[in-house]
Amino acid sequence: MHTYNGKLSKDLPNGVVQIDEKEKEKRYYKYFLEPFHDIPSELKAEIRNSVFEAGEGIEITDRTRLQEEKAYPEKNGYYSLAGGGVVSVANVKTPDMTAESLAWWADWHGLEHLRYAIWDPEDHYSIDVVENRERLLDDSIPVGERVWGTKHQIWESFDQDVPGKVEMKFVSPWECGYDKSLDKTDRLLYMICAEANIGGVPVFATEVLVKGEDGINEMRCRFWIGYMRTPEGDFKCVLPEGVKPPTELIHNLIIHNHREFTRLNEVLPRIYEEEKDNWEV
Repeated sequence: MHTYNGKLSKDLPNGVVQIDEKEKEKRYYKYFLEPFHDIPSELKAEIRNSVFEAGEGIEITDRTRLQEEKAYPEKNGYYSLAGGGVVSVANVKTPDMTAESLAWWADWHGLEHLRYAIWDPEDHYSIDVVENRERLLDDSIPVGERVWGTKHQIWESFDQDVPGKVEMKFVSPWECGYDKSLDKTDRLLYMICAEANIGGVPVFATEVLVKGEDGINEMRCRFWIGYMRTPEGDFKCVLPEGVKPPTELIHNLIIHNHREFTRLNEVLPRIYEEEKDNWEV
């Protein structure tokens, strides 16, 4: 297993990750300098106390329920699954995030470490697009779809823990069984799917921006831990029977989803307006 040998953000000046001197010359470096606001301690405590039994979570076969008006499940937390493994559930209010800005961000942020670090300056250590990077700069592909087919290699921490290596291969939601007829409606403002590997464990991740039943936009993040897609297009759990990921790791992942999307909601509207036509690094 790969280990991180660099300095931790909490041990560096201002408690943030390192940025290259050339990146500090970018117009949008100012957003990296903006203070990072952590989520409330009460929410962290609620998440850390959340362990739900099989039958209470969203099985991967029911993943299209993410496109319903009401969040399912409603509560953030660690859910054991009847099919094996677990699913992490994070429902994050993002009232200032739009479909257009998030689709653009999905394609734009992976091109440079600074862009990724702005998203979460305490936890996002590095990013490298190791497959099909050229797609992200191909203006013949619609914005929001360029990320499909690219593979990102990431070093990130969850709630300022020791960073780990994460690999994410982004795929079209329509290849993964989601309802394309709902695209660009309140039920699916924008969705991103990834076949990932976290610490050597396969993960299928879906993050979708929807308008909630209260009329406020929210990110719904579901990471099915231990699941991978078969050649037939189905998903199955490949963890040995009875093996579950550590609750602390999953709780920290959920907290990380809240931290990073709360931050993105704060800065994305301004970055999008200023940089939406600036693709080159």
